[in-house]
Amino acid sequence: MHHGSVRTGPAAAGNSRSRMKGLNRAFTTALLLFFSTEALAETCSEVDADAQRLLASPAQRSDLATLKHIARRAMANSGCRGEYVYRLARDLTLAALGDIEKKAAAESRPLASRELQTLSEISRPWQLMTALGDAHFAERAWLKAFDAYDIALGNLDMAKGDERRLYGDVYARAIVARAILENESANDRSDSRPTAPQFRTFRGGPAVDRAFLDEALWNRVGLSADRRLLQAYLVEFPDGAHAAMAKTRLTELAK
Repeated sequence: MHHGSVRTGPAAAGNSRSRMKGLNRAFTTALLLFFSTEALAETCSEVDADAQRLLASPAQRSDLATLKHIARRAMANSGCRGEYVYRLARDLTLAALGDIEKKAAAESRPLASRELQTLSEISRPWQLMTALGDAHFAERAWLKAFDAYDIALGNLDMAKGDERRLYGDVYARAIVARAILENESANDRSDSRPTAPQFRTFRGGPAVDRAFLDEALWNRVGLSADRRLLQAYLVEFPDGAHAAMAKTRLTELAK
């Protein structure tokens, strides 16, 4: 008897060849599965075709899950360029926003923040974020209104004439929302009171035309009898073009 001996010879060689064949078959199967999966993967053109059908169907656009699904398909598709993915998400959001606005107009009611907030999960174009800011403003959710306006400002292009005008208006609305929030926070003694938010838009961005913003804010608050808004103007533009008038108005309102 030979204890602890190692088996050699034809039987051992046969077992080794069997194991190698098994490994080769497994590798070949995995390789074929990989390439068959790649072959079955949809192209970006196929994603786009489905997206165009969706955009042409108001009934399907009303389903948020469907909108999210097509946007995710484009994002996950390696054949879809980043610019296309961005534009598709934006187009889907704006189409759905138009549908919501038409429905609200037909029902003679204002837009509600809850129906707009879900769209911002797909894309945040300035049109949507301005409408969302207005909805929060109407609901007296001042911090949420400010944040939505701030995002809208970041997406507006001041080089375009129509967007430049709107930029000033959105900026002024954000200042008003913050002024009211600060006043309410000053009277709130709880530990959860919000702090005054700051614009993210102007951090590290292009130079802003302060004279333009000065005029835009004054057009919004200049005729107001609300001391908070006039004070907010002076905080923003202590040496502004209308600072003297703002101080005069405050004096008159104090009488």
